[in-house]
Amino acid sequence: MSSLPSRGLVWGALLLTLAAGQAHAAPQLVEFNQGTNLALDLSPDGRTLAIDLQGIVWTLPTSGGAATPLTDPLWQARAPRWTVDGTALVFSALHPEHWNLWRIPANGGAVQQLTQGPYDDREPAIHPDGEHVVFVSNRSGSHDLWRLRLADGQLEQLSFHSSDEAQPAISPDGLRIAYVSSDAEGYYLRLRSATGAQATLLSSPTPLGAPSWRADGSLLMLVLQRATGRAEQVLVLTGQETVLKPASWGEDIAATPAVWLDSQQYFYTADGLIKRRRLGSRRAEVVPLFAVTTLPERGRALRVEALDDASRRGVHGLRAPRVSPDGQQVALTALGTLWVIGRDGQAQALVEDGVLPLDPAWSPDGRRLAFVADGAGPMGLYSIAADGSDLQWHAQADGDIHMPNWSPDGRSIAYLISRDAERSVTDLAVVEPHNGRNVMVALGLVSPSRPEWVHGQRVVLSRASGTARDSQLTAIDLPSGRHAPLPGLPPAGLAARGHDGPVASADGRRLAFVRDSRLWVAELDSYGEAILSARPVTAQAAASPSWAADNRTLVFLQGERLRRLDIDSGEVVDWPVRLDQRAVSGDPLWVLQVGRLYDPAASGYHDEQDIFIEGQRIIDVVPRGARALPERVVDARTYTLLPGLIDAHARSSGYQGERLGRALLAHGITSVREPASEPYDALERREAWRSGQRPGPRLIVGGAVLDGSGALDPLAVTIRSAAQLELEIERARLLGLPLLRSGERLPGSLRRQLVEMAGQQGIAVAAGDIAGAAFTGATAVEGIALQSPQVNGWTAAARTDLAMLAARSGIAVTPLLGQGGGHLRWLRERPEGLTQRTFLQLTHVHERDRLALALAAPPPAHSNAAHAALATIAGGGGLIGSGSGLSPLPPGLSLHAELQLLAASPLGIAGALRAATLDSAWALGAEGSLGSIVPGKLADMVLLTGDPLQDISALGRIHAVISAGRYLPVDVLLLRPPGARFEGLAPPMASSPSPWPAALPAPP
Repeated sequence: MSSLPSRGLVWGALLLTLAAGQAHAAPQLVEFNQGTNLALDLSPDGRTLAIDLQGIVWTLPTSGGAATPLTDPLWQARAPRWTVDGTALVFSALHPEHWNLWRIPANGGAVQQLTQGPYDDREPAIHPDGEHVVFVSNRSGSHDLWRLRLADGQLEQLSFHSSDEAQPAISPDGLRIAYVSSDAEGYYLRLRSATGAQATLLSSPTPLGAPSWRADGSLLMLVLQRATGRAEQVLVLTGQETVLKPASWGEDIAATPAVWLDSQQYFYTADGLIKRRRLGSRRAEVVPLFAVTTLPERGRALRVEALDDASRRGVHGLRAPRVSPDGQQVALTALGTLWVIGRDGQAQALVEDGVLPLDPAWSPDGRRLAFVADGAGPMGLYSIAADGSDLQWHAQADGDIHMPNWSPDGRSIAYLISRDAERSVTDLAVVEPHNGRNVMVALGLVSPSRPEWVHGQRVVLSRASGTARDSQLTAIDLPSGRHAPLPGLPPAGLAARGHDGPVASADGRRLAFVRDSRLWVAELDSYGEAILSARPVTAQAAASPSWAADNRTLVFLQGERLRRLDIDSGEVVDWPVRLDQRAVSGDPLWVLQVGRLYDPAASGYHDEQDIFIEGQRIIDVVPRGARALPERVVDARTYTLLPGLIDAHARSSGYQGERLGRALLAHGITSVREPASEPYDALERREAWRSGQRPGPRLIVGGAVLDGSGALDPLAVTIRSAAQLELEIERARLLGLPLLRSGERLPGSLRRQLVEMAGQQGIAVAAGDIAGAAFTGATAVEGIALQSPQVNGWTAAARTDLAMLAARSGIAVTPLLGQGGGHLRWLRERPEGLTQRTFLQLTHVHERDRLALALAAPPPAHSNAAHAALATIAGGGGLIGSGSGLSPLPPGLSLHAELQLLAASPLGIAGALRAATLDSAWALGAEGSLGSIVPGKLADMVLLTGDPLQDISALGRIHAVISAGRYLPVDVLLLRPPGARFEGLAPPMASSPSPWPAALPAPP
């Protein structure tokens, strides 16, 4: 049993706190009269409604009025259902670690846990016999229907489809269960009888859901999303032929089930409101809702370091270090260069040809290094002699090649090919460098780690697996193509984090990997087919392990340091790295003369201005001729000057290559915030750009997404305890990360502890949902579009309730309206023979480009709700930033697409420009240095033709960018830097017989 406060205690505590008027922090009250994706249920006596609002279960009279909270907001409670006797409610909640079913008395009090285990148990439906609950669970590997007997907790699986099931609805007589099913082909309304017979009533290419039975069981009501994106209620008449009839007119229907008062009247949610309607009537009665709750104190706002600090400092971005077989050298990427670092810490540059070399891998004899680099455009596979001579090309692909690894005999290199930025579709290939044979080995791996050879014919890796997306160790037998889990280790705590293992010792008897943030070592059986034992070998957070050939020496990253561990003795020592870096100093005093200067605070222009710049800072801004000019003057009197654009939420990767920084600058983006990243990859990028080793914007970096079990994000670390949170926060402190990102599956109690513990170290926390941020004290929210927890594939935008939460709590919101890019279209075709992916990677937007971008018709289904949310946030004084998010568009262009969407919203063009400049600077805690063109701020600016206040697309007509006080014409930014040794090294891929299958089936 767990205890939650009763309604009397909740309100009593609230009143006492208000009356006390404590000086340190009075509670922040927020009230609601509508909700996003409200789920509701009707008590058996027809007098009381139960709803979920902001992750809290509430009750209120059916006539409307004040709602009473029953659950803690940190639980994220959903889908309340009344028991048959009306004395209690059953609901699902993300507590304590996973989604479980719970029961609470209708008047509050002690809570009883009904299900448990490492599964997602959600969407309960109470059987009319009062003895069973039907719910959805992923216990079998996919989301299926299960039945729980309340008396003793006995479980029974009811559906066995390979598709995912959702939202069961039990007929009043208890003999039929209607539910929604979805797979890659579409969505289905299915019916299960008491005998177990299954029937499909309806199929649809667009989402459908929320089935509910009329009180007499004669028909079903369903929510169907049309091809236009509009959701509608329909009546499903079942007989020899299924007939659909409309039941809603012009409303924005929530994808949650209606509940029937009798055979003619029902309650449902639409437009964020609770409504009551009589069957067949076009008029609906709104049920008044008044709910009040309190918010905790905010965590600290993000305060970044002095962005032009030119002091010399050590390098933290040590990306993917790999120790040589003899244990005497480490190869890694830092500052845009592939280095070999000896035991004394001295670094020798191996590859620094204007390309970005990544993922080094030593050959078994230590004579060569394989790596990937953007020498011919997208990442290709190369190798080079250990002394820097004899560069060779081995493979190219339509996708990002990464994480190569030599076979034990040195005759083959396994490598991965990712088809998307999130590594959700990744293939395994093998190339034989001596003869050019290059074949696909496995398809459809999700977020895999580097392939590790075991006993010559087997590859072991970690990959996301199953509906919950927990990682597991997988062995792939190359001759037979068989995929199988590597037995002996529970998957809990593993994350598919690329370089974090598993890595195999040279004798194939040991694996090292990161689990629960620490470094572990596992002993394998003599065939490498099972794990015999495993133990942690570090007490601190670790990353990127690699073995020397002695099978006992491990080199890995711990915080900002490279470390060497002797497994047998337990001795751990530093591996010194004598690399440092400092920020570029900028230029001597010069003046930029412009025709007009945009002021985001005033949403207008100042004409004929002279901007005095020295180093990285703006010294003065004066009307033309008001101050004597220095020797260097740049005449831009025919151009418009804006503050440098800020991308407040970007997702980047080293695999985008050297061109990434130039592309961002060419689009006028001078500052980028990455709230989630693979930290060492992002720090390498940040330090290379900061020191001028590669051109690029300022970069503010967060660490990995700290999430719960089953996280979907490949950048996620699975957090299972407060102690592990401490490890991750300490890692962030050592690396100098100013923010961390919590995931949507991290339980609320751990989210709150994250905010509190990170705040003590001066680290801000961002969240992915408004309610989670508001109730845990996070300072920022990444996106206002929400994935409904009830319906697979159904997306709804935040409504006024969430917008009000954001405004009242002071959260900085980056809307990410263009996340995914599904509502954008290309107006011109790509050149013949060039794949779309390569085309997008190589193309930049400015006045000479072959591409144009426009909003597609029709707009997304949630655009109206998103616009209303933005209006509420802005009207309430909330901060709205601009961010590109996970977009399929090229770097830089994705932010311009987002600004077009913001300009088409109630913010208008001026609001969109402010979001990309001054408001994003405030959200970053950098308002004293960024966001406007005034004396004392950093000289980050964009020079363009046209008037973006009249036409937002003028932002694409960029002439030059001033970054860190340096004047950079777009023509210069778009030139490919030297890479002479890589030119002509990419012939067509060889295709010839191989001892491995041409393409193994995708793993289960």
